[in-house]
Amino acid sequence: MVNLNEADTRPSKQFFVSMLTRDIELSDAILDLVDNSLDGALRLGADTHGYAPYKIEVIVNKEEFRITDNCGGISREIAAQYAFRMGRESGDSRDSQHATIGMYGIGMKRALFKMGDHAKVDTNHNGDRFIVRITPEWIASANWDPIPFEEPDPDNGDQPTGTTISVQNLASGVAKKFGEQSFLLDLRKAFADHFTMFLQRGLTIVLNEIPIEPTRVLVLLDHAEGRPKPFYMRLQHGTITIVLTIGLNGGVASSKDEIDSANFTRERSSPTAGWSIFCNDRAIVIGDKSRLTGWGDGVPMFHPQFNIITGIIEFRSNEAKELPVTTTKRALDASSEAWLLARPLMREATKAIVGHTNKWKNHSKELQENEFRASKQVGLADVEIFFESNKDLLTQRRGTHAVLYDPVRKNVMPKPPNEDKENLRISFSRSREQIVELAAKLLDDTGAVPSDVGSEAFDDCHRRLINGNG
Repeated sequence: MVNLNEADTRPSKQFFVSMLTRDIELSDAILDLVDNSLDGALRLGADTHGYAPYKIEVIVNKEEFRITDNCGGISREIAAQYAFRMGRESGDSRDSQHATIGMYGIGMKRALFKMGDHAKVDTNHNGDRFIVRITPEWIASANWDPIPFEEPDPDNGDQPTGTTISVQNLASGVAKKFGEQSFLLDLRKAFADHFTMFLQRGLTIVLNEIPIEPTRVLVLLDHAEGRPKPFYMRLQHGTITIVLTIGLNGGVASSKDEIDSANFTRERSSPTAGWSIFCNDRAIVIGDKSRLTGWGDGVPMFHPQFNIITGIIEFRSNEAKELPVTTTKRALDASSEAWLLARPLMREATKAIVGHTNKWKNHSKELQENEFRASKQVGLADVEIFFESNKDLLTQRRGTHAVLYDPVRKNVMPKPPNEDKENLRISFSRSREQIVELAAKLLDDTGAVPSDVGSEAFDDCHRRLINGNG
């Protein structure tokens, strides 16, 4: 009976379900389920003993979706109190000791609703196995009735420790998408990108019976004293640790002819050049070359000369809500406090390495490669281990809690032969107003230092008048 003396504030289930799935891509919904499996491995101590024991198998076709893992399963208590609720209560601190990425408690439900109206969750936690079914009748009902657990049929075989989630009665658009080869290729790449850190540490992810190979985001590091090393910085901000590195990636600075040629193509273009962003080891962005990560904001716009530059920044925190990531976990929250703090630091680091590449762009590939022959391509984890094991190389960044290593200031980056003989210095002065105006046009940064403005002005003029690239 309706009480006419109070307002009903319960959400409409149909509205909730439809809106929950509207703003997430199908591939992101699937990655959410893989993330949940990975979180299970973390709770079992994988961050300590490694990920090699853990396997996540995904089947995607026009008839069904299925994901199976051996990552510990869901306990009956968690399933009863939390796992199937639509959202996480503010006092829910289950993962406060682990660097997970979930924060809203909607990932699994959103993924299941996105794909179809009949889902089955079959889980075994320490020998306690039970089944939860989300049915079309439950979704269609206006009531938020509890979903009863089912005991498994012993004749259907054992479910090993872990969880199997399957979705039947796929939505027509979803079934069509699952049948497209292009979607499966994009999904495979999304797995390779987003979970690259874990794949490199031994985690196995299999899509339609084919294992995923990780995307490797690497920079060059020479351990020898006085030899080339990447820019490195680490700082603590509240609960978040921010670690960044940027350096060369094993390519070489492109010649003027290559840069100016209309035939400059993908074989020399690195998909991981630019900046890659990680949150708790999950890749949010790989190889960004846009203004999002600072290109064209105080540094030049990204262009082929910079294909040899790779930057990596990671945000780590046991408080997932502090990370600069949206609810989809695959997009950056550019308004977050952590990101607004980090972006100027990334610009500072980019400037240092960009300046180095300018000196080498007119020299041969063979000469450049010879200078870096002893360097090894490594990931952020290895860069961090090196510098944290050689803390005497780090200096305090003035006015901050950050420590850093700047290879340009340390004067360890190789110099081109006859640099002083080949380069002539140009010096002149102009009014502050003119310099600020030109800085805005060329660098999109009215605060750029005059020497950078002058250098970019000369290069721009040379491109237009000599190379004819107006």
